[in-house]
Amino acid sequence: MIIDISEFELDHIVPLFRALHNFHVDEMPWRYHLHGSDEGFHSELKDRIKSGSWILGLDAGWGLAGYLMGTPRITSESHMDRAQRHLTIDHLYIAPTHRRKGWASKLMQAALDRGRREGFNRWGVGYNAFNQDAARFYKSFGAEDHGCYSTGVLDS
Repeated sequence: MIIDISEFELDHIVPLFRALHNFHVDEMPWRYHLHGSDEGFHSELKDRIKSGSWILGLDAGWGLAGYLMGTPRITSESHMDRAQRHLTIDHLYIAPTHRRKGWASKLMQAALDRGRREGFNRWGVGYNAFNQDAARFYKSFGAEDHGCYSTGVLDS
């Protein structure tokens, strides 16, 4: 089941956040390190929620088995550009025991549906160039591939 995670439930996300971070450390040790604490991760997640991000969790019945973080990027109209309500998918993580069962797709669809309800007109996600499975996954949701970043339109 897909659920909304509040600021008060972040302790449940921290182990998954750490697992995703550890994956990034393994793949890109020149950029990431293992020195972060659970308190630091909790603080980072709390700050992101206070700044407007939201988290959807995958409730497996025994606890959380995955999550997705959405972050709004809202720009005002200028003399050159239209106003944009852009939803960025910051994190998408599924525990190894729950992969290849359609849960990432369910989280992604729930995030895009929420983005539409909240009036976002575009969405985007960054991923590492080595992760072509991610590129194909986001393309299956209508994203256009721009190298290491994919974008899509959220129609009402």
